[in-house]
Amino acid sequence: MAGHYPRRHVLKAIGGTGAFLALGGTASARNGQRQGASGGQSIVELALEENAASGEFSTLIAALAATDLVDALNGRTQLTAFAPTDAAFANIGLTETSFENFTRAELEELTDVLLYHVTRGRRYAASLNDGAEVEMLNGDATTVEVVGNNVFLNASQVIGADTEASNGVLHVINAVLEPPA
Repeated sequence: MAGHYPRRHVLKAIGGTGAFLALGGTASARNGQRQGASGGQSIVELALEENAASGEFSTLIAALAATDLVDALNGRTQLTAFAPTDAAFANIGLTETSFENFTRAELEELTDVLLYHVTRGRRYAASLNDGAEVEMLNGDATTVEVVGNNVFLNASQVIGADTEASNGVLHVINAVLEPPA
């Protein structure tokens, strides 16, 4: 995979044994309100809480567990994660149980896809400017497109924005981002 960072390098750079993807988006975030990070919940804790309430992120949580990409989002490194919903995964034929029999090669490919949903630093929706390229943790970039009040990464629309965690920002997206070939 040309242009991709070795997984070990990525994990070391973000300070964990794994990098976790964007989950979450509580009801207040879907209404465009920021949640304060003062509650101290990490990205992982917010994702699990939202999934318990809505059931919208079961596939993402299963994918993260299958690839061992959970630990880093409990750390202090500031990240922005773009979380696909279960419906987004279903659109590409994946469900919560899809990863149970993945081969090592398939899990490595899934890891690359998941890392393509996370970038360093806090990036709020208002700071995602039209035409900007955002480098993701897998080493590839995604292009931002702003149409009216809607923000897109490649063809995926941000449908829930700016949920703050103690260690980053979560945005909910309606399609799984696929790294360039």
